Amino acid sequence: AESTKIDRTTTAHIRYKNLELGYHQFELDYQNMFLAPPGFTDLTGQTYPDGMQYSPIVSEDRWTLHYDWKVKLARHSITVRPYLTHIKANPGTVTNNMGRDTAMFNAQTNNTRKIAGLMMHNAYRYSPSTTLSYSARYDQVSDLDNTIAGHVGFVTRVDSQHHLKGYLTQSYRLPTFLEKYYPT
Repeated sequence: AESTKIDRTTTAHIRYKNLELGYHQFELDYQNMFLAPPGFTDLTGQTYPDGMQYSPIVSEDRWTLHYDWKVKLARHSITVRPYLTHIKANPGTVTNNMGRDTAMFNAQTNNTRKIAGLMMHNAYRYSPSTTLSYSARYDQVSDLDNTIAGHVGFVTRVDSQHHLKGYLTQSYRLPTFLEKYYPT
């Protein structure tokens, strides 16, 4: 079967000086998107000996609040950003190949996520043509392990039309609720 994804989003941001409040709501409707292997057991305890094809509908509301402190000192440009994020996955449904709709999230499922984090970035002007940068980010996540990520890098101007850039980065992406409860 052919798979399609329908995405509907609503976004709003309010910024006052260095303070920003954001809201993002989206709905993803995956049609014939996922295949589960033989022996797959869903959240209700139903097992499918021949496997299962399922089409989840996921909706999420996300609120974010952050403040940017920016400081310029001699050759440094420093940004510190504390932030809070609240995510609520709205109960969706999963239509499977047996013609049955099951609840995506039930009473035993945690469908909210709170993230408190801190990001720090420093751009250091090493010379008139070269900038060194480094950053660190810490996320405290309510339903997953806390994470730390960062990067170091440089940008140098070779001539008036060319720049040379190099970065070493460690990053991560939090799993969506769909990935968390329906691993593929």
